Amino acid sequence: MTHRRKNRSARRKQCDQSSKVSSLVAETETPIQRALKYKIEGNVYFKSKKYDEAIAEYTKAIDICPKESKDELATFYQNRAAAYEQLKKYSSGKADCAKALELNPKYIKAVLCRARILEQTGNLEAALKDMTTVCIYEGCSPDSLVKVEIILKKLGKLHIK
Repeated sequence: MTHRRKNRSARRKQCDQSSKVSSLVAETETPIQRALKYKIEGNVYFKSKKYDEAIAEYTKAIDICPKESKDELATFYQNRAAAYEQLKKYSSGKADCAKALELNPKYIKAVLCRARILEQTGNLEAALKDMTTVCIYEGCSPDSLVKVEIILKKLGKLHIK
């Protein structure tokens, strides 16, 4: 056998062994560990503004996550809601925020995401209610107060008309 063929054969064996090790590792991973890997991959896509791909990864995380892992599941739903929000798929985003809050009622990121979606869709009273909830749970940060003020001004203009 020539030197080149031996090297190729050795590389194939290494690839086969590496593949077997990878599949063994995948088999020993718990569902929550796999779900967290999907979430991490979704986050990479989200940061790259590849929102459809991020949604696909978050969906995989949701599908595989054990139902008793409520906090993690809430995070996956909220992350997917944020991706939907970026794509202006507001009804899907609002539904995912609701699911996240069903799993974790004090999940502020989900409340904030829903407030933004509600504001974008013109449901200013509900957006104001969500921002008030944020202030109650977190205290009124300068950012929250600015957001409340913006919503109140929009509501005021509507009521003046």
